[in-house]
Amino acid sequence: MPGAEILAELDWLLDRGEGHWGPERAARNLRKFYPWYLERLAITGEAAHAYQRAETLEEVRVLLAATFETPLAA
Repeated sequence: MPGAEILAELDWLLDRGEGHWGPERAARNLRKFYPWYLERLAITGEAAHAYQRAETLEEVRVLLAATFETPLAA
């Protein structure tokens, strides 16, 4: 899978953010990091904007899983 290490790091970031800030605050605060990861995962345009609009970390995980057809740890 292309970008497997980057995808794993993003999943790790989601987990750590949730543990540090709690799920609601992490969902907001982590938006600033998505562009860096998404660019490297070749997710652009409307697909990338979906991550910025996601209101929960679960929505982000669903987007990633759908894009890469890989279940991510919750």
